[in-house]
Amino acid sequence: MMMTGRGRVVGRQQTMPDLANFLTIQVGTPVTEATALTAKCDFALTYSPEGLNGPPGSGGSDNPGAPTLFAAVQAQLGLKLEPGISPKLLPA
Repeated sequence: MMMTGRGRVVGRQQTMPDLANFLTIQVGTPVTEATALTAKCDFALTYSPEGLNGPPGSGGSDNPGAPTLFAAVQAQLGLKLEPGISPKLLPA
């Protein structure tokens, strides 16, 4: 289960492909999962949705001063969201 809000997502028993799918929606281009991590995990991620595609109505943030999605993934999840034509989700 993944619960989202403006600038916050909480995942329970999610796989890395699940996270990559969420990130794909947020950045508006396919995110390639390249972590090779297979376990399911719980996580919480707080970020600024400014400038991202996101679901309709997600233009504002409930988290003023929050880091960008790319910075939040690295700082809060210990993963790296590498920008590019097709972003990659990697171990940090």
